[in-house]
Amino acid sequence: MDGISGLEVTITLGNSDFARKLGIRLMILRGDRPRRKVAEEMGVHINTLERYENGKSRSLKFHTLERIAEYYKVSVEDLFRV
Repeated sequence: MDGISGLEVTITLGNSDFARKLGIRLMILRGDRPRRKVAEEMGVHINTLERYENGKSRSLKFHTLERIAEYYKVSVEDLFRV
């Protein structure tokens, strides 16, 4: 199992509807908190969070989704529910 440590999983979204749903959900979860502050607290680059919130990202890194979900205390699956 040592060969898979550090493995990075990227999710490619063929359907922009998933990206849009994720963006809406992230904006709802963030509320009125400043994006920069939230990005810093969750350990995600502000540009990444901005792309995710704006539905502009067509590929998502699973570890980034895990960080975001952990920060908001939801599951990764819940991030895609509107």
